[in-house]
Amino acid sequence: AVEPRLAKSIHWAARVAVVVIGGFLSLFSLDVFETQSPPLELLAGFLVHNIPTIALIALLVFAWKRPAIGFVAFLVAAMLFAIFFVRDFYALPNLVLFVLPILLIAALFYIDWKWVGAPSASAAK
Repeated sequence: AVEPRLAKSIHWAARVAVVVIGGFLSLFSLDVFETQSPPLELLAGFLVHNIPTIALIALLVFAWKRPAIGFVAFLVAAMLFAIFFVRDFYALPNLVLFVLPILLIAALFYIDWKWVGAPSASAAK
């Protein structure tokens, strides 16, 4: 069994990591405001650039109390990010910046699911 303090840290690390990578991804959408476009186009561009962030936050909502779903969802998300953002050898920094952190999140959800178990179950013991 895992020590309760470590279990709680692992449980929260997965969720906090999603928020951090979401914040990081959303920083890239701010370049939209450097253009001299009409406000409606700026808003549309901002929303389009934030689709990956919105998707990650939506996955987090579904996975919040279900680490098994989080593991599978973020594993699939990492594969999709790899398909869309790592097209050739020159896009390898995208692998490090986007795909590997999402794989880490999937691993944290896996650890929370398989090794730690639900925090409420360990608190009931």
